[in-house]
Amino acid sequence: MDNNSHPIISYLLQGCLWEFLAALTLTIMARLFTSVLKIPWKGKHEIRFWATGIIGLTTVFLILNYGIIKPIAGASTPNLQAQIIGGAVGKSTDGTISIIYFLKMVNSGSQSVAWKWHTKIDMESGPLIEGDANEGPSQFYFAITDSKTNIPSLSTPTLPNDAYLPNMLLESPLSTGSGKEGWVCFNFRDYTAEDFERVGNKFTVSFQDCDGKITEASAIIRKKVIGDNIFSTPPVFIK
Repeated sequence: MDNNSHPIISYLLQGCLWEFLAALTLTIMARLFTSVLKIPWKGKHEIRFWATGIIGLTTVFLILNYGIIKPIAGASTPNLQAQIIGGAVGKSTDGTISIIYFLKMVNSGSQSVAWKWHTKIDMESGPLIEGDANEGPSQFYFAITDSKTNIPSLSTPTLPNDAYLPNMLLESPLSTGSGKEGWVCFNFRDYTAEDFERVGNKFTVSFQDCDGKITEASAIIRKKVIGDNIFSTPPVFIK
């Protein structure tokens, strides 16, 4: 099936087999009924029956699907979307490396939590690294490079705990038509910051809504990382 076909045409094509089977079943039932009751059943009657049945069933299905079923389903189903608006590689004193995503999220469906946060990192060198989000915000620091001297210095970020998405969107569901900005952190060991900062590394963050639907957002390092800012975007210190 062509994914670019019109939704109504696609719906008609998908439903034609069921309509044929329904019309065939009704025809057999009608013949049995008229045979038992000895009611005259001519060819023109059958043609009218088939034409009216198929056209009528198609019209009824379209009205039900687009007028009732889809609006009800759309109103009762979450539709969360997310975009990575920044990111950084953080370090802690015990050698742990943190991958920090800054996200913008919106919801055009029914209200929902966002939970089961997960990340997949396709390393340019080959391996795939995966991990689950920290339950709470972590303490770490960035290597911030001065734009004038080009000398990196260490800075402890001031990312607010109340903007930590795994906590914020579990306790306060994202309502219909609303949006949030925040951050999420994933900790890794046995890797260096340089491992994560290679050009070509692909970062994907995902979460689930209250119905179990998975939403993903991805970003790729396109050019050499300056300091610890990845995705060619400076850290977003959310106010």
